Amino acid sequence: MTLIMQSVARGVGFGRWEFYGSMCFNLFFVIVIPLQLMNNKKLGDRISIDPDKSRIWVSHRGLRTDFKQRRNGSVNYENSDFIRITKRVEKAQWSSGGETHNGWTTFYDIRLYRIDGSHKTIFSLNGWRLTKMKAVRIGKSIAQAAGLDYRKK
Repeated sequence: MTLIMQSVARGVGFGRWEFYGSMCFNLFFVIVIPLQLMNNKKLGDRISIDPDKSRIWVSHRGLRTDFKQRRNGSVNYENSDFIRITKRVEKAQWSSGGETHNGWTTFYDIRLYRIDGSHKTIFSLNGWRLTKMKAVRIGKSIAQAAGLDYRKK
């Protein structure tokens, strides 16, 4: 609304400094609101645990990570299972300005390990910053809600 009023205000004799001040006011909100949405923890992770069926559902609604989830969206667990975070590096390829670039990207997998040594990946995180800390926080939350152990390497 204020963007529309600015064009009208400029035409009816609104002063130059007032016009620039209102533009800065609008730019402040254009920058601050998206940053708040990108960092808002309420938009982040959603973990659902069903103890009756021994099932874990995990979803992510944040803007700062690439979220990869299992197809069916759930993983069954047993009392002897535990949660562990693992690091995985994959080769990545992207194009910019008509040129193709190669590089590496790091994923942090949150895995459910069985007592026999087998594991299932609940989901993977790949983001801009603090991805490992976020993966640890989510892994600990899953373990606590499901009554499982969280183990470091």
